[in-house]
Amino acid sequence: MKKLQALFVLILISTTLFAQEYSTELFMKKPLKADKFHGVDQKDNLYYVRKGNLIKLYEGEELEFRDLQLGEIFYVDYLNPLRLLVFYKEANTVVFLDNRMNELDRINFNFSRNNSNFDFVTMANDNSIWTFNVDVNELQVYNHRRKSVLARSIPLYDEVLFQKSNFNFCYLATENSFIKFNIYGSILHQFQLKVKHFDIYKNRVLLKTVDNDYFLANRNHELFSVDFPEISVEDFFLNDEKIYIYNGEELFIYTLKKN
Repeated sequence: MKKLQALFVLILISTTLFAQEYSTELFMKKPLKADKFHGVDQKDNLYYVRKGNLIKLYEGEELEFRDLQLGEIFYVDYLNPLRLLVFYKEANTVVFLDNRMNELDRINFNFSRNNSNFDFVTMANDNSIWTFNVDVNELQVYNHRRKSVLARSIPLYDEVLFQKSNFNFCYLATENSFIKFNIYGSILHQFQLKVKHFDIYKNRVLLKTVDNDYFLANRNHELFSVDFPEISVEDFFLNDEKIYIYNGEELFIYTLKKN
């Protein structure tokens, strides 16, 4: 009897997790000349790199920022379009830009008080940023005005593959799991999923696993499977009910629909 009950629970969980709750439909595609596409903000401005320049496509106009001495752009965070964060991993440096792509400020962590090295840097609230300190394997909330660490996680010994955040939460994909943290550095939820790529929009997360399965996680940490288009996808970007995919020549925009 207990074996039958366990089997029933397993079937119920599998049905809940893997039922196709969301589908995608091609909305439009358009040509785009870029070396790397970095995403789209809440106002539908596009961000991409061409010949080392970071470009923002704003109402048909290309606004540019360039500092080749810092090397390759590793990550662009457009959570706050009025204060863009650009992370140059090789230089261990962050540059902040305004909405016209003019430099506001920069942090060279090589000359900071703690002289730490960071694998990932993303936006947090107020004057803070989320940083993954590779020297101590900690996710940290760093106030760049006060030049101090406000909060830190427990050490993480799995390799961290990717980090994204909003003002209140930070998400890490490690080699064995997917973890959500609050602004105090505490773990709120941990999915036992091996995630290849993900993107967030407000309190929703679109996940791609190493098995090429797609899931949408809501604010209650519920997982819903997504029937994704059968095209080659490495990176994707979630913006409201739209998914943006760049293949090197064209930008594909899909709408996300609940079945």
